[in-house]
Amino acid sequence: MKYFVISDIHIFYTEMMTSLISNVFDIKNPDHKVIICGDAFDRGCETIKMFEWLKEMKLKDKLIYVRDNHEDLLEDVFRHNRITNIDVSKGTYLTIKHLAQEQRGQIIDDFDAWIHKVNCLVLEE
Repeated sequence: MKYFVISDIHIFYTEMMTSLISNVFDIKNPDHKVIICGDAFDRGCETIKMFEWLKEMKLKDKLIYVRDNHEDLLEDVFRHNRITNIDVSKGTYLTIKHLAQEQRGQIIDDFDAWIHKVNCLVLEE
């Protein structure tokens, strides 16, 4: 198995994909998996692309996702239905804004359900 480990993407989807491609990640290769060590969201502008890619990767069992502080911030926004000063300074509001602008109906509900499931994983051989 070959693992491609990434952290702190912050919705820079294009840069992430460029890095994966330059490191010869192949989604069709059964021995390739991506490990994201948190902070896939907030700050960048490719929220929907990132979310759709993460869902596809999870569906194909190609993703291990470890939760970090930006996932906590997003879950707090959904749980408490409010945006705080820290959400503005950390860029969380940008993720919510991009999701709200998307006209595909279920995207916010899908994201809300997905972010609640993201958790820390323990890998054992």
